[in-house]
Amino acid sequence: MQIKDIILNEIKNTNYYDNDNTLERFNTQDAGFCERQMFLAKIKGKLLGLDVKGNILSNDVISHYIQSIPEVKDKYDINVQVKTNVPNSNVYYSGFAPLVAKDKSEVIDIRPMYGISRVKDFPNKEHIYQVVVWMNGLGIKKGRIVYVNKSDMEVVEHIVDESPIRLQRAFDKASLVYEKLKDWDNKPKWDKIPIPKDDCWFCKVEVIEPQLKLLLSEEK
Repeated sequence: MQIKDIILNEIKNTNYYDNDNTLERFNTQDAGFCERQMFLAKIKGKLLGLDVKGNILSNDVISHYIQSIPEVKDKYDINVQVKTNVPNSNVYYSGFAPLVAKDKSEVIDIRPMYGISRVKDFPNKEHIYQVVVWMNGLGIKKGRIVYVNKSDMEVVEHIVDESPIRLQRAFDKASLVYEKLKDWDNKPKWDKIPIPKDDCWFCKVEVIEPQLKLLLSEEK
């Protein structure tokens, strides 16, 4: 087997879905999704093409590089586990924050991307949700999103302050999806996806897993 075949086979077979199937648990990285995309993530219902997997892999390479810089490791803890409970519920978010200041002054999200010009003035709102959820779980009042341009390594950063409105929105989404998941578990799996498409970018480019698509009455 040639090296190109080894690489392609590895990427094809890599599962980037969260393997924790606990109904009450939502990954912090999904906090910025709409309810439909959160639902599909939970049931592993979206097809992740090679373009998506390749993008995730290249993001991981850059993030790991930044985390390995000695000055960064001196000031920050790496991949800190975070759990954020939804009030008055068994539902919770959990995940890993890439960088948390050792003095607990801030939590940092690293976001490699192309086309960094679109986030120079304001961060992507989907990214803010994850940071706000981390901040709540860690009891930290300041967050930071660090965008790194994959083309030339230009860096743009934005401060994220506490946002009770966005935090509550993240809680509400997880709670709604949790209720839909419980109902879905009690119904035939060939029923339609119980949450309609939003006008978000993720819904516009959504591709349903072929095996799931065959079972859905809305796709027949």
